[in-house]
Amino acid sequence: MQTMAAIFEFNPNNTIGALLIGTLASMVLWGISTTQVYMYFSAYRDDRMFLKTMVVVVWLSELAHALCISHVLYIYAVTNYGNPLVFLHHVPVTLPLTVVLGALTSAIVQGFYAFRIWTLAPNRIFKLIPIVIWCCILTFFFTIVADTVFAIEAINAPTFDAKYKWLLLFPTWLNVFDDNTITVSMVCLLLIQRRNSLTKTTVMVDRLIKWTMETGMMTSVFGLLSLIFLTRSDQDFIWIAMQIIKARLFANSLLASLNARSFLRQDQTIISAYNLSSRRTGTTNGTGTTRGVESRVEFAPANVGMKVSLRDQLQLRDESDLAGGAGWCGDGDEE
Repeated sequence: MQTMAAIFEFNPNNTIGALLIGTLASMVLWGISTTQVYMYFSAYRDDRMFLKTMVVVVWLSELAHALCISHVLYIYAVTNYGNPLVFLHHVPVTLPLTVVLGALTSAIVQGFYAFRIWTLAPNRIFKLIPIVIWCCILTFFFTIVADTVFAIEAINAPTFDAKYKWLLLFPTWLNVFDDNTITVSMVCLLLIQRRNSLTKTTVMVDRLIKWTMETGMMTSVFGLLSLIFLTRSDQDFIWIAMQIIKARLFANSLLASLNARSFLRQDQTIISAYNLSSRRTGTTNGTGTTRGVESRVEFAPANVGMKVSLRDQLQLRDESDLAGGAGWCGDGDEE
């Protein structure tokens, strides 16, 4: 018994406490993602079946993930309350399943964003980036699957960590690499679009760049924290808590990007309405502000013309696609 105690020093703060905080935070994020799923199916009923299926799979994966992590918390905090030696026993099957379900969500979301990079890549060289990302995603996911199998078969957590810690570090590093590569690539694509955009479109692209960096940084930060805590100590659950939250952030990032298409369309509609009004009236006031009978929006000055060509409209559509993947999946309300 003393030997076992020397192997594992129990600290409820960084074990059960970390697991509890991670579970509570993940449940809040799961509620948000559930609301976003409802909003998606309410607003985009005409989206293609592939996109709808992806949303359903992500949500079901998140639901199973929530059930598994809740079971793990119940086993450690309730069933084995006051029994720290439970951490030296066989790990609950739902704990490694939680890891693989989180990896499934991450792989789907990153794979989707990689396809958007492929679709919008300006040349063949840029298309190599999503190919590399896809290869890393497959390696990441199958490594996590192997990790899960070994964890289920292991005698206890310390034994597994001593033998297969590299199998935890490697996919975690790959996931961080994929996440940062996707973020940088999407920002670069937006900057390319920005160079040939109109002033109004430039404002929207700037908004997309800010949004892409913010969402990419959130998942990247939690991925890096998970890697740091796993490297520092694999005997606590802090890194698991980071992984739990990160999986929720991936799902929310995807759903938020899909639901954001309606807001981007509003910007496109404003530009189109202005062009239609300008062509119909062609009148200006003394300050150079064009006023249209059917447009409630004013743009100054009028001598800019604001003639949105088909090329510029396609650019605007591509930028909307980059944010939500609308184009190849079908918007449902395209004209």
